[in-house]
Amino acid sequence: MAHTLRFVAFVNEEPPFFQTEKMGSLVYAKACKARGKRLIGMLSLETIGYYSDEDKSQHFPAGLGLFYPSTGNFIAFVGNLKSRSFLERNLSIFRAGSSFPSEGASLPAFIPGIGWSDHWSWG
Repeated sequence: MAHTLRFVAFVNEEPPFFQTEKMGSLVYAKACKARGKRLIGMLSLETIGYYSDEDKSQHFPAGLGLFYPSTGNFIAFVGNLKSRSFLERNLSIFRAGSSFPSEGASLPAFIPGIGWSDHWSWG
């Protein structure tokens, strides 16, 4: 089956537009649905550019720090529970092609940060 890959930059992702009808990713997601496009996944490049070898430079919502590194020198693949297989596939592909440290987690959307920003529009 053929697939189309799109690279899209969104506007209005932060307050005062965050989680409103004017949020760019929501406008795009609704337009795709209206056109009958079947989307199988979305990858959001969020907070690209942060890197630190300092201990305790990485912070997580309560409890998650028990499972993930405290040093912010890795790429995180994060998704909601519905996207678990999509996340695992993309993390596996990344790891096969790169030795850069990476972590992955599919977590409930109610955990702070999991459903934020671009992710929210794709529910």
